[in-house]
Amino acid sequence: MKEVKLIEDAIRFTNEDGVRKMLEQFLRANTVVRDEKLDLSKFVGKDEMRPALTGILHENGLKVASDGSILIAVYSHYKSEFEGKIITPKGEIIDGTYPNWKSVLPKPESLKSIKMNRLFADVIRRIKQAETIAKIDDKEVFVSLSCDNEKMYFRSDYFTKFLTFLKTYPGANMGVWQNSCLYASNNRNLCMIMMFSIEKTNKCVVVDL
Repeated sequence: MKEVKLIEDAIRFTNEDGVRKMLEQFLRANTVVRDEKLDLSKFVGKDEMRPALTGILHENGLKVASDGSILIAVYSHYKSEFEGKIITPKGEIIDGTYPNWKSVLPKPESLKSIKMNRLFADVIRRIKQAETIAKIDDKEVFVSLSCDNEKMYFRSDYFTKFLTFLKTYPGANMGVWQNSCLYASNNRNLCMIMMFSIEKTNKCVVVDL
């Protein structure tokens, strides 16, 4: 919708905090909630040594989930009593402080734009084929992208979740930050995954995009 795009641009360029907050509130109240298509429980961590990351943070209209290698933050409706709380997918409240997730976000001007030349359906099909083959020989699957003639590798499960974000929020801009992570955002919702260092051995399968 053109109206939504105009409001998103206004939020991006305004320097007045009060105006920005009012625009964000209006946009949340008058747009379709798309995060229902995203199962954020798939983005949380499972490490009990990092309990905060096993839940979803509810902050200023955002739901935030991460396991340390993937991060997603999407605007969503939730009960007011959830504000500021970390809640597990099972509905349990976690005591503790959520990591400062905003501190790891790249600045837009530092991103290198990147595009995939294949359709999402084709990428997902190739990943699933590779995962089926890899499972037989107990191998890991990685997806590789090229940026400035340099290869970057991402775990296939993380990359598939990243694609889910892109499908849910079409038009999101995608970029590479410091050749260490892949980042996508539509100015309101964001997702990023970390790059992995690998050696091409017979213990991994690589899907080149």
